[in-house]
Amino acid sequence: GWAHRAVRALDRPEPALARRLKARLADYGEVASLIGRQPPTLVHNDLAPKNVVADTGHDPPRICFVDWETAGFGCSGLDLVHLLHGLAPAAEDRLIDVYASEAGDLLAGRERRSRLLRACRAHKTVFRLAHPALWLHRRAVARAWLDELERDLSML
Repeated sequence: GWAHRAVRALDRPEPALARRLKARLADYGEVASLIGRQPPTLVHNDLAPKNVVADTGHDPPRICFVDWETAGFGCSGLDLVHLLHGLAPAAEDRLIDVYASEAGDLLAGRERRSRLLRACRAHKTVFRLAHPALWLHRRAVARAWLDELERDLSML
């Protein structure tokens, strides 16, 4: 559903981008299927740095997630890709390794995990594109997101 909403959101202000996205929707079923096959777990659904509080007065530091009104059950990779957004590659790799070490079977196997995270990134990108308030006044952002989406889909 988010993919079709994204096409509609792009269609009027950016018809060329809408056509590009629509052309990629053939690959999107694999994204939805891969995410949908994951064992459901508690997910925050807005796990951005703004919703993470770190108390470094403890050893090890105490990490708390706040602002849970969009929580639900789903694929743990969706929260992880939200946390990864904007990190440098080395920091991203470290966070993925630490997160996966605590997630047990949810993110087991490096190749499987990489594929799942690409699918989750693609889904997050489609979700952002479906919300024009996030990009309408910065259309270059929508173009960059579509470039990212195409890269992630091509690597699935």
